[in-house]
Formats: sequence, C-alpha cells, structure tokens
Amino acid sequence: MTCCRICNALVVPFLSLGRLPLGNAFLKPADFEKEQLFVLTLGFCDSCSLVQSMTPPPDAVLQADYKDYRYVPVGASLRDNLTALGREVGESGNFVVDIGANDGCLLLGAASKGAKILGVEPAIDISEQARKAGVPTITGFFDADVAKEIVTRHGLADVVTCTQTLQHIPDPVAFVRAVRSMLCVGGRFVVEGRYFLDTVKSLTFDTIYHEMMSCFTFGSLRELLRLGDFTIERVERIPTYGGSLRVYARLGAVALDASVQKIEAEEAEIDLGYYKTFAENVATTRDKLRALVFALKADGARIVGYGAPSTSATLLGYCGIGKAIDYLVDDSLLKQGMCAPGTHLPIFSALELQRSKPDYIFLCAWQFKDAIIERTRGLGAAYILPIPPQIIR
Repeated sequence: MTCCRICNALVVPFLSLGRLPLGNAFLKPADFEKEQLFVLTLGFCDSCSLVQSMTPPPDAVLQADYKDYRYVPVGASLRDNLTALGREVGESGNFVVDIGANDGCLLLGAASKGAKILGVEPAIDISEQARKAGVPTITGFFDADVAKEIVTRHGLADVVTCTQTLQHIPDPVAFVRAVRSMLCVGGRFVVEGRYFLDTVKSLTFDTIYHEMMSCFTFGSLRELLRLGDFTIERVERIPTYGGSLRVYARLGAVALDASVQKIEAEEAEIDLGYYKTFAENVATTRDKLRALVFALKADGARIVGYGAPSTSATLLGYCGIGKAIDYLVDDSLLKQGMCAPGTHLPIFSALELQRSKPDYIFLCAWQFKDAIIERTRGLGAAYILPIPPQIIR
C-alpha cells in the first residue's frame, strides 16, 4: 500500500513504465554492471489529486544522482525564461533565494535588478559553476536546517524561487514548510514545474522518470502549498519543457487573480478514469513508435539520437528502442564522453553527425525540435519525432 506524500491518503496505480534506470545516472563503460534499474509506477490520490511515483528508488540512490547531476539548461528559450523570471522577482525583492539554483542563471537575472541573491544547489560541479559565475551558492540539499542557516547568516528572504525542482522532492510538505520559515512577512514563493495535464494531453510520457517523484496539477500544488500556509494568488502556464505551470504564492490570505479560478474550472473533471485512459494511450503510442523505428532499421537505416535529457531514459527504455540507435549527441559538455543510462549509448558532440552522416536523426530532445532541425538540415537526414510517432523530411 502506498500513501500520498501530501495528504497521506491511499494512492491507486494507473500507469507502469517497467524497470528503468534513473534518468540522470550517466555512466562510463566500467560502471555498466553496477547500474541499477527500478520499477516506475504512477498512482493517483483521489483526496488531493496528486499523481506520484509509487515505487521511488532509495533516498541514498537519488541523493547520489543529484550530487552528480549533469544537466544545465541550454538553449535561448530555457535560459531566457529563467533570466526573465529572475529579473521580475529581482525588481520586487531585496533578497532572493533560489532553491535548485543550477548554474545561477535565474539569480543572475535577479542580481541585474539590484537584488541580493543566494542559491541552494546539491549538484557539486554545477554549484561550482554558479560560484565561478558570481552567484553565491550553498552546495547541498535544502531542508529546515539549511533554511535556518540562511536566516541566521543572511536574514529573511523577500522572495524564494523554485523552478523545475519541487517535483523531485521526496518530502514536499517538509520542503514548503522550510521555505515558509525563511520568508519575511509578505514574502513570495514562486514555484515553476512541469504541468502534468499538459503531459496527459500531449501524451509526452517520457517526461515521467524516476527523479520526477510528483507530477503536479494546479489542484495538487495548491493543496501542498496550503500545508505551508501559502495561498496561490496567480498562476501562469508557460511552454518550457513541453508545458509548465508557474504559481505565485504568499503566506496567509491574499486576493486571487482570475487565472486561479480559470484553471480550477479546467481541472474540475479530472479523476482516476481520466488517467487510466492516458495510460492506455501511452501504450498505443509506444507500440506505434516501436513499429516505426524497427521498420526503418530492418531496411538498413542508420539512426542516431539527438539529445540525452533525463527523459530519454524513459523514452528509449520503456519503448525498447535503444538497440535501434547507434549513438547519441548532446550539446552539454557535462554529458559528452559519458554513456546514457539504460541503453548505454555513447554520447558525443554534434560534430559526430558530420562524420557519420546518419539516415535518420531521432529527436530524443523533441522539445527543441525546431532548433535541432535548423542546426542539422545540411546533413540531408530525415527526422523521427517520437511523440506523436512520425517522420519529418
């Protein structure tokens, strides 16, 4: 029996993606035999509407993964989004703390508006990158003790931001209560993360991976923040990562923007049956993608993958198509020279495409489809879009 990590009610399973590695557990050939796979099953809580992983890997495994995290946002769309949010909160807050600060992109935006800044980031190499960029950063996992340390050394925060991080937290209730403890009176908590209803509507099941412990809707996020005495005053839907939600919350009662009532109405009919239909559609999409890829491979096509995001562990592993792909390329220097989790495909820079001249480029990082196609058009390859499965020429 699995209980909800927000309200402790019973969680009912609706989607199993099989045994998969952690999405960010990139490795070297010498480590292949040590790799661990874990069952990935999603369940639904009818009480607070949270969708969550029912079978998360052990905390020690996840913490080791985060300390060795190798993802830094690349591309103008992602970095511009963070910088713009940083500038926005920097104008309204004297002291901005970013939890899961990565390389400090958001905080540099806040600093450009004169705000005092501080990041909290568990990834060792990435937090060092942030410090080198001029962003003061605590290397470690945020909790009540870290919150207390921040208040003691720096004072109460005016704004706390948390982008694409809350969904990875094993105890989200303790997390939001720790945030509350370091906010000043009238302070704001700005949370941004993937919006699960966009995942359902677009069938982008690859955005579900082991590190994604909670899949939030507005309703479940509202219930979580309420347990930290926060009220969501405004909500925005943004396109990053295939569809994300950004909420602005304050402590206590606040005036609600019309955007809150609008999204509440949109989510009113969501229930377990809705998610079971999603699971059926996911299986159908998997079967279509497998048929497409293996038909091309049977004809002798050479297929390589562009992008090695965390989501590719689910996309390639659940669909069982890793063996049809020769290698991956990725623009992140932190991933080049490593091998992808699960499939063990080697990861090169995009220069490798010029040498090998593939027949098809499989768009693992489909969120950046347009940029990838524009960058590689001269190769003469066709493209495989995994969701929905189709060939682009």
